[in-house]
Amino acid sequence: MIHFRLIFLVALLFGFLFPFEGNSSSVSGSVSSYNINSYDGVDADFSHLQEQGIIVTGRRDVSGSFDQVTLLPGSVANIKGSLVVGKGGIHSPSSDGVFINGGVLTSSVGMIDIHLTGSHPSATTYVTAAITDYQGRKVGFRVGGKVSGTSPVGPYGCVYIQGGGHSFTGDVIIKGRNEIAFDAIGVVARGNIYINDGGWLYIRNSGQISSSSMVTLNNGAFAFHPNVRLALVEKFHRLVVNERGYINFHYKPNLHKGRSLYLDDLMISNRSELVIGDWVSGATKLLVRKDSEHLADALGKIKFGHIKGGGVAKVREYNNEYWEIFAMVPEPATYGAILATVGLGLVFWKKCRSGKPNPREDIN
Repeated sequence: MIHFRLIFLVALLFGFLFPFEGNSSSVSGSVSSYNINSYDGVDADFSHLQEQGIIVTGRRDVSGSFDQVTLLPGSVANIKGSLVVGKGGIHSPSSDGVFINGGVLTSSVGMIDIHLTGSHPSATTYVTAAITDYQGRKVGFRVGGKVSGTSPVGPYGCVYIQGGGHSFTGDVIIKGRNEIAFDAIGVVARGNIYINDGGWLYIRNSGQISSSSMVTLNNGAFAFHPNVRLALVEKFHRLVVNERGYINFHYKPNLHKGRSLYLDDLMISNRSELVIGDWVSGATKLLVRKDSEHLADALGKIKFGHIKGGGVAKVREYNNEYWEIFAMVPEPATYGAILATVGLGLVFWKKCRSGKPNPREDIN
């Protein structure tokens, strides 16, 4: 009996001195402190980090409320229950894909800020956790930061919102040369959307934006994703363009199915323009309600980027409720008829000139 007690005490002492560590880790609570200097070897700038928060490395379970969350390259944050982010937001070095999975993601300060940094353009932060409001208060979603390096369209960082159950009602804001891709099941954005300073919003699935939302392009772009071949349909209340805005259908014949954008209203401010890219008659549709308040004024401020000279934006009837905006461009046969008419006119004019006396011949 004494031997068993002795063995039990030794086992307890061994477990206390040498605790077992498994393959996964977890953290929960209200605050977890970390030492920034211990991550000096990582290719990212953490000088802006505050003194309290968590850093996620590898695959880690997280829950609770934190002022700031930092995801190191290749990390996976598995939310158990809910993750409440404070004013420090979420920092995602754009060096490799990172994931925020499961559970609920929300904010105690009304805005989930995603700060993108690093030197790897197009590296993506994937959010599959359900984004929600917090204790009856609206929560928005904002992506910003600067990614260095080069890419086909310039430096940018990406955030994909996937999964389902998103119910947040605050605004979505994209700042700088960054992009958000909506690729969720059901509606993602129920508030308004602001795409600023070279930002892009990509649609990868239909019905991602609430029909009551307003999308504002402040030198930004709204686009259907080029890698999605299925038919895509999006509908929201109003599109507003300030300075320059872009709609890109990213449509290629024999590759994509139809792509349609339905608007209640289209408003383009003074000295601003909307450029439409990859528009193909019959396959891509920009539709605006017939009772649109600002459509008549907007038509003269629309150009088609793939058409020489920008084309001329006109409307034609689509159904009882919507006009379809299209590019009025003469067909090749029409060009030939115009040239032929002009040529005949020149010949006729020359013959008439040759049959008339020089006015000065009657002098003398």
